[in-house]
Amino acid sequence: TQQEAVTLADPFIEDKPAGGGKQLQPQVIRSIQEGADGPFLKKLRSVRDKVDNKTHIEIRGCNIGGNTATLDAIRGFFGKAGALPSISAPDLFQYFFPLTLTAYGTNQQEEARLQTEYADPATGLSTSFNEGERIRRGEMILVSEETKLDEIATKYGKNSQELRRLNPDLADPDKLKSQDTVWFVRRTSLPAGRYKTLKDFCAQYLGDAKAFDPMKAANPQIQDPDALNSGDKINVPANLLKQPFADVAPPTAQQFSQAIRSGKALVAFGQGSRPNIHLDVTKKETAIGDWLAKQHFDPNGKTAAELTKLYRVKYSEKVAGTYVAFLSQGYPNVTDPIFPDDPRYEKHIIRRP
Repeated sequence: TQQEAVTLADPFIEDKPAGGGKQLQPQVIRSIQEGADGPFLKKLRSVRDKVDNKTHIEIRGCNIGGNTATLDAIRGFFGKAGALPSISAPDLFQYFFPLTLTAYGTNQQEEARLQTEYADPATGLSTSFNEGERIRRGEMILVSEETKLDEIATKYGKNSQELRRLNPDLADPDKLKSQDTVWFVRRTSLPAGRYKTLKDFCAQYLGDAKAFDPMKAANPQIQDPDALNSGDKINVPANLLKQPFADVAPPTAQQFSQAIRSGKALVAFGQGSRPNIHLDVTKKETAIGDWLAKQHFDPNGKTAAELTKLYRVKYSEKVAGTYVAFLSQGYPNVTDPIFPDDPRYEKHIIRRP
């Protein structure tokens, strides 16, 4: 069934007028959009009896990514047929995201450059990525409204005293604010917070008073282990932590690409049913601005139109294939996204590539 489905679009492809790729013939798009008895749906109908909700269909060779009506028509066709297979459409990828970033996983030079940018605190990219990944894995949550740590413990089935030990950096556990971070696992790096001595930290946070010597050796920056300041950063060697614990390493370009493609990193960026897929606007603009500054891009005395033209003419070639090109994209709203942890995911017609 999959082999037949893969070639569904083949007879209806034509070269783009301007060259540089293929596209669906306009009459085929109209046929799908209008629900007419057109050639594409006729061919779909020919394999309908072989398709059920366990079938995986892959459509290749076309790009109708900007058109949601086309996907809705395909969804409606199989829904009326009583079958809801998963459809992965690599060439429809722009419907979900403008760029696939597939080249970054195989281009070692670009991957190294991306990793450097993600690790740079000035861009904030690794922070945005890691928050999404950690929330998805159940390592932490972002508080959405004023509450108490004890209420969080009850809601998520955690031990209240354990949460207090894991979150010494919360200013007031009895009055959490929106966007406060609550950790459910131990970290390899955190501020001392309410811990007054390194011995207390070892005994309560690590649950092992004997860990004092290796902890002292791992934290030469702490001036007095017997008098910690709340802002002192404590580094914890991974071998002293019991699983699970949070890995704070910045993501590789390959990991970032996979998470964006699967939709798994979006939990942190939008909690509603219609999230806007984007990187933090301020961080994005800062990263682009920093890059332009390194290119000696001077905005002084120029209008917005002049700057736009200058950017396109002078820097379009330099930016091609870099992470700045990725940041420069505008993201669409995705209607009713189906994430892998959604109960509807297995039976939904459109599954993300």
